Amino acid sequence: MREINKMNKKGFTLIEIMVAMAVIGMVTVSMVVPAFLNHVETAKKNICIENRKVVEHAEDRYLFDFGKHSTSLQDLVDEGYIKKDAGCPSGGIYAWFPSAETDSAYQANLGCSVHWSSVEEEASSETVFMETASDFIDLLREYFEENGKYPKGKWQKVSEALGLDPDEWATGVEGVVYRPKGDQLVVKSDKGYILYVDDISGNEQDPKKIVYSLEEDVWYYDKIKEGKEVDIDTLRIEEK
Repeated sequence: MREINKMNKKGFTLIEIMVAMAVIGMVTVSMVVPAFLNHVETAKKNICIENRKVVEHAEDRYLFDFGKHSTSLQDLVDEGYIKKDAGCPSGGIYAWFPSAETDSAYQANLGCSVHWSSVEEEASSETVFMETASDFIDLLREYFEENGKYPKGKWQKVSEALGLDPDEWATGVEGVVYRPKGDQLVVKSDKGYILYVDDISGNEQDPKKIVYSLEEDVWYYDKIKEGKEVDIDTLRIEEK
């Protein structure tokens, strides 16, 4: 018993103390690093929102001075309305989305491929999809009303006909890739994402693509065919 007491009085060795400190350090890092990274991303998102406010204001000034909208953000840089680095700190691509209803909505709807939500509020991926798809459909309908036909060609050519920059839509937005094609709007999942939607019978589908027919005003999964109609309100966008 006395020998045991002697061992207890020796306390911890230097190695044991170092090991304990290392373990404590690892636990602390595992708790602090995620919180720090989350704080950094939140900061980048806030900077992106503020930058878009600056760009929107610059677009208003450009329109007032030149009587027309800029053709790209580079126009605003060249004329000195914004700085060259007035973009998304996370590398997102800014894209103007013209409205088929009012021209004034043009400069109010500036999106970011990373932080797509408007500067006013956060939006879910599904909400962003509904709004973006609706805008594409409105533009296709407006084109038909003005020209008596739908734009033809590859999606890049169709996008240009609708007044959009194909480069800004080459990548997906909130997990969804948009491809206008004549009287159809084709949407696919972006890399790292998967789309789920219920068909008219209530069965869940994970299609390669979802297609909207402007002529029929109906959404389909995979292709336009009877029996492949879907309830687009059930669309879910998930990361793989």
